[in-house]
Amino acid sequence: VNRILKYKAKVRPIIEQNFLNNEKALDYFKDSKNKELAQDIVDKSLTLIKGERFLLKDKILLLATIPYATTIAEDKLDSRNIIDVVSSEIPEITCMKLPMNQIDEDIIKAVDEYDTVFICSYNANINKNQAKMINLINAKAKQTYVLSTRNPYDILALDVRILF
Repeated sequence: VNRILKYKAKVRPIIEQNFLNNEKALDYFKDSKNKELAQDIVDKSLTLIKGERFLLKDKILLLATIPYATTIAEDKLDSRNIIDVVSSEIPEITCMKLPMNQIDEDIIKAVDEYDTVFICSYNANINKNQAKMINLINAKAKQTYVLSTRNPYDILALDVRILF
């Protein structure tokens, strides 16, 4: 822990200078070279565990939790979340908040209206009702994709056809 804290203290000024000021961070990604590098990093960080590649077509519902700091190693989380980003960048995708650890019958009913449901899980292996809800949606939806956004252990709690 001390080694990590020392490294965080060492790089913090660089991060604060270039990325904690949201306007400056966005300027960094206006440069096409930086944007391509960031996209390459994101692409390489995803692992398709099973299923087919996701394509942006037909009527899509995105379900995602609002992340929160779960350990003392996380100082704080950015106020942005995937729902806000997708809503502003890809408005043709309908976005709804997935409860962290509750069953939401209205969301389960809404699944019928969509061709594809893309779910961003967040500690579903710990939040048993989240896992149960994802499994209920998967059994009902025409096509379901799940992106584990917190850790890879969600796969142990989920019975899904397509998982990143």
